[in-house]
Formats: sequence, C-alpha cells, structure tokens
Amino acid sequence: MSSYRYVKEAVCTLEDTLKKLELRLPSNVHTPLVTYYRPELDFSLLLDDDHANCYQQLVGILRWSVKSGHVDIHLSITLMAQYLSQPHQVHLQQVFHMFAYLKSHSRSRIILDDTEPYQFIKADWSSFYPDVKEAILSNALEPLGNPILVSCFDHAGNRVTR
Repeated sequence: MSSYRYVKEAVCTLEDTLKKLELRLPSNVHTPLVTYYRPELDFSLLLDDDHANCYQQLVGILRWSVKSGHVDIHLSITLMAQYLSQPHQVHLQQVFHMFAYLKSHSRSRIILDDTEPYQFIKADWSSFYPDVKEAILSNALEPLGNPILVSCFDHAGNRVTR
C-alpha cells in the first residue's frame, strides 16, 4: 500500500468517526502543527482514558505514515509522541490538525537530485578568519561510504552554488 492510499484511508476513517461526534477536521491547514505551538507549554485538561487511548492510536497511525513515506511530519509527530502517557486536550487537537495537513498534502514528496553540482568554488576564509583553525578531533573516526554532495536551490528552482 502506498503512503498516499494509507493516509487517505486513515483520514477518511478519522473523518467518519469525527462526523459521528459532530466534529470535523480543521480546514485551510498549511503546516503539520499550528504555527508556534509548543506542546510542552500546554496546560489544558488531561484526556480521560477513552480519549487518551484514541490519541495513542492516532499517533500510531501518524508514525506509520512517516515510515511509509510522509517524512514531512516526522518532527511534529515525534513532538506529539512524547505525550502518549498523559495527553492533554489540545494535544489531541494538534493530532487532528496533523491529519488535516495530511489530507491537504497527501501527495507531497521529497525529490533527491543525484547529479553532480555544476561548480564548486573552494573558498579561502583565512584572510577573513585569520586566527581560526578547523576543529577536528584527534580520535575522530574515518568517514565510511560514498561522500554526499549537497546542493541548494532558490525559490525559482535554480541551483545556487557558492
């Protein structure tokens, strides 16, 4: 099952459950969590056992969606998973917010470009930082595997190299 189908089914199931409770997912959601939300500062009421169990199941579904390809919510779900033992009411609302985000971003994907960079200019910063030496530990391990090249792109999709 693809991530798209898994998320679509999970969102539909949750919406059906919320509909029975005369609730619905938030609309117009652009981020996995509400901007500037800090779960550690949430002092809303604790959930009762039934709602806490629901919270735990929803977090499990979201964790599985990360494993199946939706890495865009990885940080958000990791933050919310910290409160599995004592979730608060607003924590549950944030989980609903994440499902609303997945509903509107169900086909998001990460694209990895394996082409070589066009150019790389090695900069000599010694005149700018004359007294600085690179901190390399004497007991540092040798890197293993193939090197990774990182490229940056501007808002128009043009490769930016410096």
